[in-house]
Amino acid sequence: MSRVVLAQTSFTAGELSPRIMGRTDMDRYAYGLKRCRNAYPVKHGGVRRRPGLRYIAAALSATAGASVLVAFNEGSTSAWMLEFGNLQVRVRDSAGAVVTTLASPYSSADLAQLDWAQSDSTLWLFHPSHPVQRLQRLGASTWVLSPAPFTQQPFDEVGFKPAASATLSDATVGVGRTLTASGATFLAADVGRGVIFDAGLAVITGYTSTTVVTVEITRAFASTSLTAGQWTVDSSPQTTCTPSAKDPVGATITLTLGAAGWRADNVGAIVRINAGLCRITGYTSTTVVNARILRELSATVAAPALSWSLEPMVWSAAYGYPRTGTIYQQRLIVAGNTLKPRTVWGSRIGELLDFERWTDDSDSFAFTIDSDDSTAIVYLTGAQELAVLTQSGENSMRGGVEKPITPTNVRIKLESTHGCAQVRPLQINREAIFVQRAGRKVRAFGYRYDFDGFSAPDVTALSEHLTAGGIVSMAYAQEPDSLVWAVRGDGALLSCTIDRDQQPSVLAWALHETDGVVECVATMPTSDSEQVWVIVRRTVDGAAVRYLERLEDDWEPWPTSYVPPEGIEAPNFGFTVDCGIAFDGAATDTFAMPHLVGKTVAILADGAKMTPQIVPADGNVVLPRDAERVLIGLPFESRITLLTPEVQGAMGSAQGQAARTGQFYLRLLDSLPGSVQNNQGNEQELPTRRFGPDVLDAPPFPFTGLVRVTLQGWERGDSEISIIQSDPFPLHLLAAIRTHSVGGG
Repeated sequence: MSRVVLAQTSFTAGELSPRIMGRTDMDRYAYGLKRCRNAYPVKHGGVRRRPGLRYIAAALSATAGASVLVAFNEGSTSAWMLEFGNLQVRVRDSAGAVVTTLASPYSSADLAQLDWAQSDSTLWLFHPSHPVQRLQRLGASTWVLSPAPFTQQPFDEVGFKPAASATLSDATVGVGRTLTASGATFLAADVGRGVIFDAGLAVITGYTSTTVVTVEITRAFASTSLTAGQWTVDSSPQTTCTPSAKDPVGATITLTLGAAGWRADNVGAIVRINAGLCRITGYTSTTVVNARILRELSATVAAPALSWSLEPMVWSAAYGYPRTGTIYQQRLIVAGNTLKPRTVWGSRIGELLDFERWTDDSDSFAFTIDSDDSTAIVYLTGAQELAVLTQSGENSMRGGVEKPITPTNVRIKLESTHGCAQVRPLQINREAIFVQRAGRKVRAFGYRYDFDGFSAPDVTALSEHLTAGGIVSMAYAQEPDSLVWAVRGDGALLSCTIDRDQQPSVLAWALHETDGVVECVATMPTSDSEQVWVIVRRTVDGAAVRYLERLEDDWEPWPTSYVPPEGIEAPNFGFTVDCGIAFDGAATDTFAMPHLVGKTVAILADGAKMTPQIVPADGNVVLPRDAERVLIGLPFESRITLLTPEVQGAMGSAQGQAARTGQFYLRLLDSLPGSVQNNQGNEQELPTRRFGPDVLDAPPFPFTGLVRVTLQGWERGDSEISIIQSDPFPLHLLAAIRTHSVGGG
């Protein structure tokens, strides 16, 4: 039999996957955990109980329809939390008070695809089915949400989508096919224009009437039926166009076609003609429209077909709107509408509302990713380079070497091919943290100096069991512990302690459970930390409700009249219940908890644990005595389970041999009694209580130091030990030391 003393002083690998329980040869095995539930490792090495959740208010969509949380930040001390619900957005300050409520164009069904970017006091909102919105804070309680007033939107020669359906006489390749529309659609100048529907392509070769044309099919159609609003007549009218004047800018002129080609819905479109630019302002007939000169023309001569272009707005109800955007190098950069799912548009430098395209370095630009599939851009995010994340790969977007992006030097390079899910990525230092296409892996996209290129390593590789349910929401809290918070598809909350600058890097995943389903997470900075807000769906009094709650990490349970023992400072005790409320005031025995009617709640009164109670129908919890400072909420258990240690002895590995842990020491920081349990179910309370005349009849006070317990019994195969805290008390484990015997029993 061999006996060794083993010390685990770091838990920065977090909860490891069951798939690597046998990989005792891995470095991370030595500082991993078998379970880390309702606790998380900190980058210093220890592992602490998670903060509890403070109840704030009922959610905007309290009983039906999801909500989304969006932080609005103005520096490190001015921040608000925006809650988007069904056709409304509610603004709350850092204390949870409602500042204002605004009408919103987004329904509950829209919110899963909502993206946003902030510049100063303006939040830009993006959705593929809605025009870009601008949310502005104009004063303490004055907020305005309205469509972004672009001075110039992107235009392109994309043709038009007929509102009528159409039928082909033959869907195969060949000439002399007839295309018949269900309503007036065609004009004489459409001869020469293309017809596109799914994979099919044809060219209009003859005009019969407003409903009938002859076409040549160059690429077969899948069907003879073309769905209304989904097929396209591309390019511009194929006839001459003659302007009535060439200048000055701002003047109104007429544009006359050589054959019928103008349509009433051309109003607002751009005409590029004779080196100039005009915007159509009025429709007169199929051959004449009015237009305003935006840039002087070179001449008034008739421009032949193919030398001028009709360009409608590419952001519209027919073609869709940008699905994502960001602020980068003083530009508003957006991407990916229905018509152009792989195109990126950038505004003029310093003019976020101007997307007029020219060739000066400060002008706007448009760039379409080359791809051999139909993959769409999902998100843009600023990393060391602008990251363009698509459904099938990760791209970097840049200008020249060490140069900003301009219309003439923009380039996009495919760096990896994992694909991005519909979950908004995070920007952490130089990396874009995103969820892989299937939703079950998280990757860190960034530049790697060791091989002079970009890569996207899997940061869930050793804890893949925790994310297997799919991730639906993420947020990052830099302070105080550098945590990524993620919501799993089943409503569980995950955390990942992350510090990529340490060697080796800290990537420690943990699982957090509550009596309910978490639906969304967001973070908001304060002067010295970052608040973590969640929307939780709970069942209370037999009904499903949604609550806004916030992880709370700063609360002291002792009344102001209590003086701690000499030499002991009041620590940051923490908020140790979920959906809880903290009361602080004149001593009383009755506390209102109407939001938890029918639930069993844990109670901490003036620092002492009280008997749990069921909240009665009137919502009032009555204590057996008066108290000044009271914490009431749903209890939760924290469990930290150590891995079976690997011991190499004269007979080789200790795996599978009989083993026992005799003396077991825990180094704790600001902790109160929990318990220790081994595989055989032997459980002992941690001896953290102080004794002496100065602590008699006083509430318990957190303990810092080394405690010892003795565990009994031999075990074969696994020798795991769990540290458990189920009471409303703090727990912070710094190290675990065990006397481990192998080969006996």
